[in-house]
Amino acid sequence: MSHPDLLIHQLLRTAKLTRDRLRQDLNAVGLHRGQGHVMCIVGYDEGIAQRDLAQVMHVSPATLCCMLQRMEEARLIVRRHGPEDERALRVFLTEHGREVFARCEQAWQSINSDLIDCFQPEEEVILRRFLVTLQEHLSDHILEDSTCTDALSPLADE
Repeated sequence: MSHPDLLIHQLLRTAKLTRDRLRQDLNAVGLHRGQGHVMCIVGYDEGIAQRDLAQVMHVSPATLCCMLQRMEEARLIVRRHGPEDERALRVFLTEHGREVFARCEQAWQSINSDLIDCFQPEEEVILRRFLVTLQEHLSDHILEDSTCTDALSPLADE
């Protein structure tokens, strides 16, 4: 029996619709599942260490490595060893990657506008406060083991 009136159902449905819209817009830019999240982080933090990127994305290093290999093949990013630590791989956007990043930013802005257009400014502030409260509360109840880290990524299903 389904309980559509449960908050969890409404949150999951909203998250799915948002992911579907994001996937649609990022596919139009030429990105595949998860790559938009990488572009967002690297675009704002060029030269981020690969291990730090995995941690920020809440994915395993192996998952990230496969994704970065595909992105290198698509000429979106390049990985180089850092000058201060030859063992650390750092991730940078290529010129093509910067062009795609700019189109991603436009897509994110468009989606964000669609999300907030149905709210009054004061309602948006309240919604943001509620979402932060939920995130903080739920993060206190999630185990930090390696079996669930990929599921924690905000755009894991992107």
